[in-house]
Amino acid sequence: MKILVISTNAWAIPLKGYGGLEMIAYWQAKELAALGHDVTLQCPAGSTMPAGVRHLEVEPGISEHESMNRLKDRWVEFGRDGVIIDNSWQKWSYMVKKANVASLPTFRVIGVCHTTIESDLTSPPPVPYPCLVGISKDHAASISRHLGVTARVAFNGVDVDFYSPKKMPRSDRYAFINRISKLKGPHVAIQMAKTCWLNLDLGGDTKFTGETEYTHRVLSQCDPVQIQWHGELTREKTVEWYSSHYALLNTIQWREPFGMVPVEAMACGAPVVTFDLGSMRDIIWHGVTGFVCRDEAEMIQVLRADAVSDLDREDCRGWVEWQFSSKRMGRRYEKLCGDLMDGREW
Repeated sequence: MKILVISTNAWAIPLKGYGGLEMIAYWQAKELAALGHDVTLQCPAGSTMPAGVRHLEVEPGISEHESMNRLKDRWVEFGRDGVIIDNSWQKWSYMVKKANVASLPTFRVIGVCHTTIESDLTSPPPVPYPCLVGISKDHAASISRHLGVTARVAFNGVDVDFYSPKKMPRSDRYAFINRISKLKGPHVAIQMAKTCWLNLDLGGDTKFTGETEYTHRVLSQCDPVQIQWHGELTREKTVEWYSSHYALLNTIQWREPFGMVPVEAMACGAPVVTFDLGSMRDIIWHGVTGFVCRDEAEMIQVLRADAVSDLDREDCRGWVEWQFSSKRMGRRYEKLCGDLMDGREW
């Protein structure tokens, strides 16, 4: 199949630091090419393409609307002869599809939503079959409820060769790895650690969401011994943390569409203790690869009982290899693209 994968215009990929949907677009392209498809990846100049993937360059930082104006003729080519997988925020490919619906009724677009649907789309794309995709079962269900259209599921995937356990001793310390943002809940992780007398290491970005006052409040609760702040972590450093910490404390405060950090942690053999929000029950096998808690009281109970000690770290790794590897993600998108090529829109 001929496939165009659209990333955002924000950053060249693969990212040198930590990244979300841009890395997913990169791995979609890489794995689909490895499956033998003719793949092009649209992303900013300066990007490095995976083996066998062509590059459709855009100017770094250009608006998505402007990239549509410049590249719409190429999009028509891909939509007519193959499939477009659109990971961008605004998804202007649907407007190109709408403009060409009379002459190209088979214009094929898959729109992958990467955040809560309420903040992503206010109405369905203006085409008969939007072919939307959610990145977890919970996410797809929320898309369907909010927009009144069918959404299918394609779980995100991680590079299980990169995210694999390192041979290093594990400490008794829990890890919190995420942006320092109210939605990610580092203040709750600190509260849980203090309540349960746990050692906790925190690492993550402090600038992306611009929550300066909140960040100051969180960091002021850290100390040199029990609750330690380590700053932003490289991707390589996160693997060391996942491999050397007792477990991941994932105290999110929002309906997480997927959750790359918990999956990366499990791939490295670290169980996850989290709240029952969004995708968490989709990606964590409760009682086997971690614990999905209804509320803070249940999380305190799990932590005080040291329930993590009963889990097998190899089960965490095996679960990710089975369900959430980048190769498994590639096969899921191959199936979705194949359905469109066979006329099975949704």
